[in-house]
Amino acid sequence: MHPSVKFARALAGFEETSAAWEALAGRARHLRFFQHPDWYRALFGAALANPDEFVFVTCHEGPHTTGVLPLRLGTTHTLGLPVRTLSLVEHAHASLSGGLFVDNPAGERLMPGILEALQSQTALPWDVLRLDKVPERSPLSGCVPGSAKVPGDSAVQGASAYLDTRSEEAAFGPVSNSFKRELRRRTRKAEELGPLRHEVHTAPQDLDDALTRWLAIEASGWKAAGGSAIMQDARLVAFYRTLARHFGARGECFIFILRHGDVDVAGQFGLLVNGTLNLLKIAYHEAHSAFAPGNLIMERTLRWCCAQSQVNELSFVTNPPWGHLWKPQHERVFMHRFFNPTPKGRLLHLAVRAKQWNERRLAARAAPQVPPEAAAGAQGGVTADSVLAG
Repeated sequence: MHPSVKFARALAGFEETSAAWEALAGRARHLRFFQHPDWYRALFGAALANPDEFVFVTCHEGPHTTGVLPLRLGTTHTLGLPVRTLSLVEHAHASLSGGLFVDNPAGERLMPGILEALQSQTALPWDVLRLDKVPERSPLSGCVPGSAKVPGDSAVQGASAYLDTRSEEAAFGPVSNSFKRELRRRTRKAEELGPLRHEVHTAPQDLDDALTRWLAIEASGWKAAGGSAIMQDARLVAFYRTLARHFGARGECFIFILRHGDVDVAGQFGLLVNGTLNLLKIAYHEAHSAFAPGNLIMERTLRWCCAQSQVNELSFVTNPPWGHLWKPQHERVFMHRFFNPTPKGRLLHLAVRAKQWNERRLAARAAPQVPPEAAAGAQGGVTADSVLAG
């Protein structure tokens, strides 16, 4: 039996659902930072997303709200046809996304009811429901599409790296000895010129000043010269200040500063939600790059995490190229697509499948030929990734 599903539109809809959303976030066992209404409150307040383009889907079982799925309405063009899309929030500073459900299996359990309700909404026409940037350990990761009623597919988009911080052995054990020696060497080099101090700012009254200092570090080099520093965009500044204010009020915003003598040389902006410290942005002062302040602050922040009983993981959020030095674990990040089973939706699904088939054919043609004897000794079979990308 499907839950009851309700729809609310635009800013008024956000305000209408926010109380139940916050209550759901408060009892969710697997909450991620991007699932909290305060994440959307910051995006909307800074004009990085337009609430008037959103519909807020809520699931209810009796008097209880069991799920919230914020979807953005938009239009793209495929095969020369306008395609009406419903999608998760899209912005360069929103690297992960997903709805919030009361527990992990609920995403899979509630999605059929959501899809059925969406198909019956004549006032909400759509052709494709696209769920991008959904991490593997998220309620929506279980809703792999492809039923006869609602055609669809899934693909791996990337990965999110994280470190186990339940102990220093878990965090630093996998790190190579050569990199550990390099960290010690860089530390000695820096301390020959001045003391290093790792500051942790989380008190609400301290966050505003700490954020100003962090923004100055982020703008210290090529980003400011190229016009891409956060402090050069008033909307981005407002976004991070709003995150600091709302998450900070619950003790969930952390700004780490590494000082070398009297100078701020590196900084990190993080949100601590449900045992995971998510480093949304990191920065270092390029004038001090000789002793790798980005690596030195990461080492100290990692040790701080290991000393905190409430921190189980440190997440890089994305999978940055420098992350391999810390030997992180990874969770896959998925894209799920559902096609409305209308003639237009089914045509789009067939077009996507044909495109995928052609890309695989071209890739196979371009791949180097493997000698039969090598192929016989290789580990064969169909992988999970190949099925999901299929």
